[in-house]
Parts: sequence; structure tokens; C-alpha cells
Amino acid sequence: MAYVPFQTDTTMYDVETGYKNGTVFSDLNKPFLGGRCI
Repeated sequence: MAYVPFQTDTTMYDVETGYKNGTVFSDLNKPFLGGRCI
């Protein structure tokens, strides 16, 4: 069982930007910046 809150923000990318980012929802766009642990 999991708690999944309702997504209230409905701002969405257009189709092309969504494909490039891997998501159409701007709130879910968390790019991997890469790096190393110190």
C-alpha cells in the first residue's frame, strides 16, 4: 500500500518538450546533473 497525493498543479509541457525531458509535467522534471560523492 502507498500514499500518493493528488497532483494539484496542472502545468504541462508541450509534446516536444515533454519527450525531451521524459515527462510532460513540469513538477516532475528532475534532471540528473551527475557528479561524484565527496
